[in-house]
Amino acid sequence: MSYELVVVLDGEATAAKKKSVRVSVEKTLKVFKGKVVDFSDWGVKTLAYKIGKSKTGVFLLYDLELEANAARELGLKLRLNEDIIRYLLIKQEGKKVKE
Repeated sequence: MSYELVVVLDGEATAAKKKSVRVSVEKTLKVFKGKVVDFSDWGVKTLAYKIGKSKTGVFLLYDLELEANAARELGLKLRLNEDIIRYLLIKQEGKKVKE
């Protein structure tokens, strides 16, 4: 199944922190037999409201292939990562899979 994952880090996150989170997400996906189809770094954006002490966030977008039961488990793992201030995992209906 196709999913879209948006991960938000603190706007002050360094390049090393972004890489660390990206590696962590990809490693977690491998455990659940998922794969990253596409990745985009949207950069720093101003948040609509403060999250903790953060007024800005670094947005990372993933297009994923993942089984439905693994999506729930992925959400639980993302919630435990201290560097991620918010995430959103959405099932993509009718989206064509890139081969």
